[in-house]
Amino acid sequence: MIAREMVRQKENVRRLVEESSKSHLERLRQGMAASILSSDMHLEIVRALKEVNSLVTTMAYPRLRESGDLLESRLVPAV
Repeated sequence: MIAREMVRQKENVRRLVEESSKSHLERLRQGMAASILSSDMHLEIVRALKEVNSLVTTMAYPRLRESGDLLESRLVPAV
């Protein structure tokens, strides 16, 4: 089911955003000029990606509730 996969992928996007932010901050600590110059842009893009993913995923929740595949806090395990 597509709705299920959308919610499952939300966690992957969250992880990628976190890894990207950590990598960027490490480059800043190392004093990499390109990272210093692009810092605000990088962090805004990462935040925007996470926000878009969250908004798209919200379309899946009603369908998952209808089918009984959504617990209050997470997906019901696949059978």
